[in-house]
Amino acid sequence: MLNIEDLFNENFYLTRYPDVAAAVASGTVASGFEHFQLVGQREERDPSAFFNSRYYREQNPDVAAASDRLETALVEHFIAAGQLEGRNPTPLFDPNFYRQQNPDVAAALDRDEITGLFIHYLQLGAREGRDPNPLVDSNFYLSQNPDVAVAVGEGITSASEHFIELGQFEGRNPSPFFDSNFYLSQNSDIAEAAQRNETAALEHFIELGQFEGRLPRTLFSDIYVFGDSLSDTGNLFRELAGIFPPSPPYFEGRLSNGPIWAEQLAPKLGLELDSELNFSIAGATTGTVNITNLLVPILLPLPGLQEQIDDFAAANPSADPNGLYVLWAGSNDYLDGGITDIEIPVNNLLSAANQLAAVGARNLMVLNLPNLGTTPRGSDSGTGQSLEQLSNAHNAELATALTTLEQNPNLNVISVDVNFVLNEAIANPQSFGLTNVSDSFLDADGSDPNQFLFWDELHPTQAAHALIADRAVKTITRIPELVSILL
Repeated sequence: MLNIEDLFNENFYLTRYPDVAAAVASGTVASGFEHFQLVGQREERDPSAFFNSRYYREQNPDVAAASDRLETALVEHFIAAGQLEGRNPTPLFDPNFYRQQNPDVAAALDRDEITGLFIHYLQLGAREGRDPNPLVDSNFYLSQNPDVAVAVGEGITSASEHFIELGQFEGRNPSPFFDSNFYLSQNSDIAEAAQRNETAALEHFIELGQFEGRLPRTLFSDIYVFGDSLSDTGNLFRELAGIFPPSPPYFEGRLSNGPIWAEQLAPKLGLELDSELNFSIAGATTGTVNITNLLVPILLPLPGLQEQIDDFAAANPSADPNGLYVLWAGSNDYLDGGITDIEIPVNNLLSAANQLAAVGARNLMVLNLPNLGTTPRGSDSGTGQSLEQLSNAHNAELATALTTLEQNPNLNVISVDVNFVLNEAIANPQSFGLTNVSDSFLDADGSDPNQFLFWDELHPTQAAHALIADRAVKTITRIPELVSILL
């Protein structure tokens, strides 16, 4: 069992609260601990970096209500009951992670030999080198901070305790996946809140930033994109000497009214999308066929996805290991390629992924298909139901294939669920700033294309592409995916 003394740190308290430090200096109170016992805990001041009053209040509305009724203070509740109930006092401790990483501790808890995971961490685990969350890596921290390593060697502290109590406020990095100074430099609102002692970089990222798509550090050197019209930034336009798509109304060779999703994703990752590294071309199927050639046979042969990959692998036998490699194709197989066997496109995508891995790609992003049945073309042609079934079957088969692909220890697969986010937009358009999610803007009587989901009978508007980019970056920054990235 923890008592209040276990959770209180005098230096932290006086540093966090200058008014208390001044009161101690003037002799008004004897110590920070005395202030905390007399009034600080009722004012919901944090006793140490291991107890976050705001977080505890937000996570436990029943306790917050009792505190508002002056029946208890937050920290009083945790000491008396919360620690035994498994309530978490800080976002910097992840009980699920701690249990998973420490099966011996989990077994002891199940046998009632210990009273709680956080209690174990604070009393024993930290000094044993056990990490409190996926973004604190004790071995990394000690390797980067020899002064801390000396203190740990002398038994003064542990790596994770030092980071939580001091290092996070000193701008030290807890693991290869999180750069404290980078995070604050990229997010002035958080930097200002940190200066006011309202939060710290990692604490904010764990609580909020990962879900908001905020970047924890530079993750990739470049983006390499392979696919079809949904990712084409002008390749077909150049092949056709600017004849198609007609620009305007199409935007600079894109099959949309503005920058497409990959162009919008790049700056979210601190990068620019280099047109030389985007091999996507409108009409590409997942195989060797480009349906543009089927529609206009006199054209020079245009590549499908397979040829894009073949050409890249031939030109890059040692691919950039720090790049992000994107695969998004399949729509044309079903819409115009005559494919009804979902295993063909999925196997093509799996083959493309393995080819990229063979030349050194380590981080692969694969996007699934939107519901092709809800496109204006699908709805108007009477094929909506069959296209929806194909889309769903394709996505289920793709998910299974990617699970198999992830067994390769040298490859990290980032699966982006485009289908989900666009279905959400169709179901709740106002939540996404949309007013029309069924018609093509080019065929409708509208004045603002970015209130539409569809630009033409198949392709998304710039606003819809923004939803896809947002989904992609938030997939990357979620901690379970983030810590899987091969740096």
